[in-house]
Amino acid sequence: MSPDSIANDWELLNPQTWNRYAYARNNPLAYVDPDGAAVELFQKTPEERQAALDELKKDVGNKQAADSLYINEVKDGDNTRYFVGIKGDVGAFENLSSGAKDLGELVGAKQVVEFGLTNQELPGAGKGQGSNTYAPGEIGNANPRVLVNPSAVASASIFFSNTVFGGSRFGPGKVRDTTTGIAAFHEFGHAWKMWQNINAAANGIIPGARGIDPRLNSSGEALAWEKRMRIQVYGPIGPNNAERKVHD
Repeated sequence: MSPDSIANDWELLNPQTWNRYAYARNNPLAYVDPDGAAVELFQKTPEERQAALDELKKDVGNKQAADSLYINEVKDGDNTRYFVGIKGDVGAFENLSSGAKDLGELVGAKQVVEFGLTNQELPGAGKGQGSNTYAPGEIGNANPRVLVNPSAVASASIFFSNTVFGGSRFGPGKVRDTTTGIAAFHEFGHAWKMWQNINAAANGIIPGARGIDPRLNSSGEALAWEKRMRIQVYGPIGPNNAERKVHD
C-alpha cells in the first residue's frame, strides 16, 4: 500500500518499486518484505547466494521457518539486488524459533545488512574466528557486511574446546562447538549495534533490540545474539552448554 522504503534512498529513478503488486511477484498476500528492507545476499553468483540462504534456513532451526525464506530479487536501475525475503506472516515466522525471531527483526529493520559465506581468509577477523563484520565502506561495501568462513569456524571450535585459553572465554559448563550459524548470528549482533551507532550519530537516538540495553557496546550485543543461538542449538545454558562470556 506504499512505496518501497529502500526506494526512497536509492531507487528514486525506478518507479517500478512503487508497484507493490509486481514487486511481490504478483502475490502480495504470500510474499512479504517488511519495510522494503532485508538481509542482502550481495555475492555475485547464484550458487553463492543460495549457499548463504541455505545457511540461514538451517539457522532458524525450524522447517516451517526455513520454508518461509526465499531470495527476493529487486531491480535497482539496470542492476538486480538479492535480499532474504519472508513468505507469509512475519509475526508468525518470528514465533517459530529464537533464530527466526532474530532474523525476522534483522530483515524488518529499515537498514540493510549484507551477508555471505566465503572460503577465503578474513583478515579483519579475530584469530581463528572465521567470521567478521565490516563497517560500511570498509571493503567497498555500502552497508555493514557479515562474512563467515565455515571451515575456519570449524577449526576455531576445536581450538576453543580443547584449550584452557578457549575455556577462559566461557562460563562454567561444557564448551560446545561454534557452528557456522552461531558465528553468523554473533556477527549479526555486531551489525545490529553498528546500525544503532550510525542512527545515534544521525538522530541522537539509539533504538533498543529485543529489550537489550542499547548502551551495550558492540561486543556485548554480539555475545547476546550468540547466546540465543547457542541455546537454540544446544539447549539451556548450564553444565551441557557453557555461555561465552568474553569477546576476543
